Amino acid sequence: MKKRKKKLMIKEKEKAPVVFDPEIVDIIRRTIAPNLSDSELKVYLGVCRKYKADPIMKNIVPVVFISKKHGRVLNFIITRDFLLKIAQKDDKLDGLQSKVIRNEKGDITGAVATCWKKGCSHPFETEVSFKEYYNEQNELWRSHPGAMICKVAEVRVLKLAFNIDMLCDIELKKGIPTIQINDIQIPQTKFIVSDTGRVSQKKVEIENRKDEVVL
Repeated sequence: MKKRKKKLMIKEKEKAPVVFDPEIVDIIRRTIAPNLSDSELKVYLGVCRKYKADPIMKNIVPVVFISKKHGRVLNFIITRDFLLKIAQKDDKLDGLQSKVIRNEKGDITGAVATCWKKGCSHPFETEVSFKEYYNEQNELWRSHPGAMICKVAEVRVLKLAFNIDMLCDIELKKGIPTIQINDIQIPQTKFIVSDTGRVSQKKVEIENRKDEVVL
């Protein structure tokens, strides 16, 4: 009898919070969120669960930056594809288009995006600056600058049209988000997948920094 391969997916119990398989949590920690502390990873997974986002597919991407005022700050990027999924959920999206803006020399200066929403008498439009968003350290920005700045514009206009503001929606109480994270377990085991697909486990010492999570 052949052994069924384990699928990389989030398990969801009926009428219960999404349960993250320890093996999947380990994969997310090592690939999607390698720079997060354990407490930050819990918050990230809690946010993904709250918005029914798939971390493996990078629906929501965690970003940590250093602030002079707050120190380590955890933030989140909602991807264009995930925003489209949210916009299409209630069948209210009636069109989305974007185009690159260039100067007289042909250089990219920005992008403009327009979104049509059913029931609205006018379209939503937003314009973004290329200089403000360009990231020379990112290979995609270097190779496809036009496509990347158009994605930024589309993200902005989708948020505007469908009133999507994730951070404002996460209520804070004494600096701690009210999303449910107390049941999320960060495994103290490293899962190793061989070339043949066989999964083995190895106990490792994992740094568990008790950083205050700032959003």
